[in-house]
Amino acid sequence: REKSFQCSQCGKVLQNHSSIVLHIRTHSGEYPFKYNQCGEVYSSTSYLTWHKRIHTGGKPFENPSECGKTFRDSSLLRLHEGIHSRDKPYKIKLKLKKRERQTLQM
Repeated sequence: REKSFQCSQCGKVLQNHSSIVLHIRTHSGEYPFKYNQCGEVYSSTSYLTWHKRIHTGGKPFENPSECGKTFRDSSLLRLHEGIHSRDKPYKIKLKLKKRERQTLQM
């Protein structure tokens, strides 16, 4: 059984120690990681690293198999990869007049 950690202020339960530390900072307002270039402050080093990419233009996530576009984070890359996928989870319904439907079927 995994150990869980509960926030003493709001009761939220988290699954690991690092998550509870970050969560507690939302209550305390503690942002110990500062980027000196712009003065932005963050609750974790990973958020700070992500922010630095705005200034450096860093885009370490690449889609080499399709178009070669690069992205600042992996979630944006995954979202973009959907463009290239044959699996289209969203279907568009068009309202067409009868003669327009006939034209499309030809």
